[in-house]
Amino acid sequence: MKDRNAEPIPNSKSIIITAAICLFFLSATVLFGNYVQNLREAKTFTDLTNTKKKPASHDYVTASDGKRILEEYAELYNTNQDFIGWLEIEGTVINYPVMYTPHDEEYYLNRDFYGKSSSNGTLFVDADCTFNPVSDNIIIYGHNKSNGSMFSGLLNYRDKDFYRNNRIIRFDTIYGKGSYEIIAVFYSRVYRKSDNVFKFYNFIDAASKEEFDTFIRNIKALSIHDTGVEAEYGDKLITLCTCTNDGNNGRFVLVAKKVAYEPFNPNP
Repeated sequence: MKDRNAEPIPNSKSIIITAAICLFFLSATVLFGNYVQNLREAKTFTDLTNTKKKPASHDYVTASDGKRILEEYAELYNTNQDFIGWLEIEGTVINYPVMYTPHDEEYYLNRDFYGKSSSNGTLFVDADCTFNPVSDNIIIYGHNKSNGSMFSGLLNYRDKDFYRNNRIIRFDTIYGKGSYEIIAVFYSRVYRKSDNVFKFYNFIDAASKEEFDTFIRNIKALSIHDTGVEAEYGDKLITLCTCTNDGNNGRFVLVAKKVAYEPFNPNP
């Protein structure tokens, strides 16, 4: 005799439909959460941009820790003393603060300016670089985000016309303002220590003219564009690096040389 109080046994079709519905709502929830997070993080960077003193100032002030820094960046630095400068590239979304934590290089890999968890992270400088004195090559890292933020804008430089129209990178430190002209645009990757190949990320300070010239020769050989821009021993460089997300530790890299700089003035 049939038990009328027994629960009906669901068939396989209904189980699949139920699972699909659950998966849909789960995916929608995750996507919405990511959307909200992206909006919040975008607003954070907008607020930080607005925090810079406007109009741009060339005056120096004493920060809360006693350093003499550009007035334009004093409020940002006093808020977070890991802040070292600001990077801007016209024609891209790149208009961000840059952080420097030599004691923990990747601290801002997944943190925002305030140190809170962030999938976008914040641009940060290689731990081996220094600013007093300034290294020959300042390497800055950032995420290549699918939402178009952070260093994803670097990939625009794959296009030759884009490169021709956007050859200047603006990188100010808290100590002075700087403009840099692109020397090379290339693909590379992070290699094993045992690999006997050119590793762009190992060049911070040139021990000699030969070492500097070797670095320039290698990056120009890799460059996907013939920029026609040369560099000489003694020039200051900036290297911007992001992942290509190819699953093989791929990197997309720009190297530029200083063409204009207003240095730190200890007695403004």
